[in-house]
Amino acid sequence: TVAEGSDVVLKCRATGDGILKYQWMRAPGQLPDRASNTRKANMTLSDTVITDSGKYFCKVSDNEEMVFSKRVLVTIKGKPHITHFTSDETLGIVNGTEEVILTCKASGDDITGGY
Repeated sequence: TVAEGSDVVLKCRATGDGILKYQWMRAPGQLPDRASNTRKANMTLSDTVITDSGKYFCKVSDNEEMVFSKRVLVTIKGKPHITHFTSDETLGIVNGTEEVILTCKASGDDITGGY
């Protein structure tokens, strides 16, 4: 689980005879456009968005055999964003000072460690 906007590196390790070929996949659906090195052992998802969440796995093959890794769940949590902000002001005099009240509402996912 990572925060939206983060980069994610997925690693696939395999051994075998000959030259190994890697191919990253996502289930269901296609890899995001932000995915790079999709034909190498380490794939990077850059500047992730919520829709990048999903199960990822790699296929490794040589000239004779093909195997699939276990699927790993990648979850992208959304950054907080303001859903409502009012510029209505309530002005009054309290002990000789002006008081301004503004209302703001936000939504997003809780990510330990903050943004």
